[in-house]
Amino acid sequence: MKSHIPVLIAGLPGRMAAQIVIEGLKLPEIAFESAALSSAARVGQHCEVAGRSFELCAASKCLALLQRMGAQGGVVVDFTTPNVMLENAALYVSASVPFVMGTSGGDIEGIRALVANSSTCAVLAPNMASPLIALMAAFEHIGQRFPDVFSGFSLGITESHQSNKRDTSATARAMLQYFQHLGISCEENQIVKLRDEGQQRDFGVPAADLKGHAYHTYRLSSPDGSVEINLQHNVRGRAVYALGALQAVLFLKRRIGQGHRGQVYSMTDVLEHREEKLLAKSSS
Repeated sequence: MKSHIPVLIAGLPGRMAAQIVIEGLKLPEIAFESAALSSAARVGQHCEVAGRSFELCAASKCLALLQRMGAQGGVVVDFTTPNVMLENAALYVSASVPFVMGTSGGDIEGIRALVANSSTCAVLAPNMASPLIALMAAFEHIGQRFPDVFSGFSLGITESHQSNKRDTSATARAMLQYFQHLGISCEENQIVKLRDEGQQRDFGVPAADLKGHAYHTYRLSSPDGSVEINLQHNVRGRAVYALGALQAVLFLKRRIGQGHRGQVYSMTDVLEHREEKLLAKSSS
């Protein structure tokens, strides 16, 4: 009988952390801890998600729980806030517990350094949507094969996310770099970032998805205007990101079991060694 993977959620009652619980409860490999990490202001509260109750505790007060997770082969899934990413990662490293971190905007290089000198591993990915990761990998490959093929073209990037997302989309920033490798002159400060709900509705976001979406458009035009290329990818809701995070949990568990330590992986690594059964179950 296949053993369960203990999973500790960090970030409840946040919507992304809650979505991971909803999707994870469908998978027999995942066994959520009854505790969840949250802000100090929520210590002692309970959060109900999909019929499960989680007691909220502060990460800084849960070192013993984290150490037990590490000893039992558990994994932490962290969707918190940028200002606590490095502090949380330091706790996970000190407890030798592997972790999946999907928050964007924090000190990624600092976290990489912590993991590199530790006895554990991590998946760090501000975008965990597998289809979008595959799309970005394709553009990276095109840039390597055909550098400067779009030299002279102009580029317009517009991205829309829920109003509480403070930073510019990591996906848009990554795509910008790939377009730059293809010869397009455009800078990050030229990315149009929509957070106003009125503008988002005009951009095509359904009213029901204003609180959770990721809409992106990329418009390329040749110098003389005779060639136009439009690329669009839209995500409604958070399920695709939650499924990617759970893929990362299974990947990380296998890597730890194979003896890997001190490694930081990306979602590209996860996709290259993905668990096919997870995808099959998620669509059933």
